[in-house]
Amino acid sequence: MSKSKKLSSSGLKTFTRSFLQCGDQLHTLAIKNNNDTLDDAIVIDDQSRLTERQSTQDEKLTRQPSMLKIAENKRKKETPESRIAAASNLPLPINLTKGQATQDEELLRFESNTSKTDTESGSKLRENFAEQNLLLHHNFDRLIDKTGVKIDAENLADIGFEVDKALTNRMKVDRRSIRKLYRKARRSPGGKEKVETKSLAKLLNKKKVEKKFSNLLQYAENKALEVGILQKNANNKVIPHRDNKMNTVNNIEELRKGINIEIDKTDKKSKLIGAMLKRAIDKDTRGTGGKLYAIARSARTKFSKNYHNVALVKKLVNMKHNARDDRITPLDQILDQAIFATSADYASVRHIKKLLNDKRYGNEGKLAWGELQAGAIAHIKNTILNTQSNKDGYQIVSLHKFNKIMLDLEKTGKLELVFDKDIANNLRNLNRAARSILNMPPDVG
Repeated sequence: MSKSKKLSSSGLKTFTRSFLQCGDQLHTLAIKNNNDTLDDAIVIDDQSRLTERQSTQDEKLTRQPSMLKIAENKRKKETPESRIAAASNLPLPINLTKGQATQDEELLRFESNTSKTDTESGSKLRENFAEQNLLLHHNFDRLIDKTGVKIDAENLADIGFEVDKALTNRMKVDRRSIRKLYRKARRSPGGKEKVETKSLAKLLNKKKVEKKFSNLLQYAENKALEVGILQKNANNKVIPHRDNKMNTVNNIEELRKGINIEIDKTDKKSKLIGAMLKRAIDKDTRGTGGKLYAIARSARTKFSKNYHNVALVKKLVNMKHNARDDRITPLDQILDQAIFATSADYASVRHIKKLLNDKRYGNEGKLAWGELQAGAIAHIKNTILNTQSNKDGYQIVSLHKFNKIMLDLEKTGKLELVFDKDIANNLRNLNRAARSILNMPPDVG
């Protein structure tokens, strides 16, 4: 495979102008004599970036509008120099023909027709086209290497396993920390502070009929009466127990803990009622228990925000309803759900990235994020390949599919969110090179 030498920016412009002028003369000669030489038709080198923008719906986008505007402006300024730059500054540089660099339809048609002949020039062009397709493949592999992870990027189940393990292990660490904070709070004087549980009593009286059919509501009422947090009045309604010494922050928090344990995590109704009961208790205990309880509750709230309130996190780590061993998202689908699915919006992916890259939890999450990056590059590569293969057995890249997936990543802002700037720009340049190589006049088969 050929390797191109790097030129300075000013040197490249001078070289390209002179070379294109020379190329025009050679092309005219080749048409007359039908004996062109491929070496005189190859153009190489420089550096550039151009974001793919081919959608007519850009004006409807709200995500990162300034980025889209810049990309649109860059697309309008495409030049032979910028096309050469995008292809030559890839990890594995790709040489463009003069037709590919200029996107001149007559030249592209001429090169395509020549490649179908049995002439020496036709043979060289066919070899060059095959090498270009091969380099498109291998550049993806180089970008996978840039993520720094040593895995099979196409083993989706392994990637999913590592992501799930990192998230669940982090949840375990946070749960242990919260339990420690609550133990410390219970030993403090604030734990003995009296609390009037009006909200809890109101909820239980409101759900009086449902209590007959809900084990959780029955448990909450019976436990509150047993401990002395609540009592019944003459009308058989529950009310706060004002005269009992057991009506303390510590006991009410223990009731909340017991309710959380009793919730059937596989039953939607049980989880809904559990959430209502806990909200009522939280309303009654808000601001009580002193500083240590405030710290413990803040940690518990943060845990809920991190793992329970973000739909994508719940989808990745939780099990299906009524199935303790059946995941909502199978391991081999975690990559797609975490990065490429429509439900994986910018905010959700950013949240997953933040959770996995938190240095306080060690390198496990960082490595899992790297595996998601590597898997995402492999996913892009596999998505854009046609079923059709060339004579060397390599599948041919689909320009339409490549443009679409890059446009989706750019529109949502996920290209530079998922990948660092170096990999993101290399993907842009790779897409740019593919457009230069694969774009052909409509009448060229």
